[in-house]
Amino acid sequence: IHSIISAALDLAVRYEWTDRNAAKNARPPHPRKREPDPPSPEQAARLLNLVWAEDEEFGLYLWTAFTTGARRGEVTALRENRFDFTHQQVRVSANYIVKQGTRIEKPPKTGDGRLLSLDLLTCELFRERFQRRRTEAAQLGVAVPEDAYAFSPDPAGRTPWNPDTMTHRYRRYARRIGITSSLKELRHYSATQLLTAGTDLNTVAGRLGHAEGSTTLRFYAQFTRPADQHAAAVIPAQLDGLRKRERLRELYRQTPSGN
Repeated sequence: IHSIISAALDLAVRYEWTDRNAAKNARPPHPRKREPDPPSPEQAARLLNLVWAEDEEFGLYLWTAFTTGARRGEVTALRENRFDFTHQQVRVSANYIVKQGTRIEKPPKTGDGRLLSLDLLTCELFRERFQRRRTEAAQLGVAVPEDAYAFSPDPAGRTPWNPDTMTHRYRRYARRIGITSSLKELRHYSATQLLTAGTDLNTVAGRLGHAEGSTTLRFYAQFTRPADQHAAAVIPAQLDGLRKRERLRELYRQTPSGN
């Protein structure tokens, strides 16, 4: 609102309708910081069970978003040849967006992309999906290229899903579980759960594609009650132990020799 009013008054000064732009002296308020609201682990489990029973491909998409913390467009842009099942890794090297009807595949925000480790179960899920897709495509007389998109409406995987389609799908399923937050909150979920479990900040920042850990803490690490309770107990326990030790030393010094 401040920007619009200021621009309008600048135009009025140029047209000599007014002598000055009074909005220049106004200081716009700081925007309120939005509190992250990712689903709870229980909600995440219920959501995955629901989606997997009705839409297996989208279930794997959400599983990938939950477990990697990758951005919506990064998951959408994953290709088969970026997976290395032998070393349990996947390279996130693109971000897929649709802007004003134009489909754009560009590098991730960090530039060169990043290599993410995968657990054995995730590797098995993707390997099975890729093998099944090739079997089904062969029955239709279609060849699946090596660089096929992991998630695609095309049997051969030549084109990815529109990221907005995934957002709308998520919203429909999330409402049935009682989740009110958006698909983007799955990045908050990943960061929060990893940090709460004791994963170091640099590793979490690297998985999410942040250049600095401060970005991870500022935007994606939800304040969690268990972590806060643990933090609250660390220093008191340390000081209490030292206090008791010093007290025992005092008592020992005061005790007469031989008693």
